[in-house]
Amino acid sequence: FRNCQGALIAFDLTSPQSLDSVAKYIHVFKEECPIEAQDNIVLVGTKLDDVANRRVPNADAEEICARYGCSAYFETSS
Repeated sequence: FRNCQGALIAFDLTSPQSLDSVAKYIHVFKEECPIEAQDNIVLVGTKLDDVANRRVPNADAEEICARYGCSAYFETSS
């Protein structure tokens, strides 16, 4: 994490367990990264194109983003 500018943390929109793991990764990042990078976390939900199997509502991901102070939240197909 030395000299990092921020973090991009991705999770699977078809897996609620994947979203549950985000908190652990944010905690590790904030423990290890320089203090000035701690507010530069972007959360990304992947598999947006798999609409039939989506299990994580947008509101749940946005709540996690707000709770942990992420600077942005995006969804994408991967």
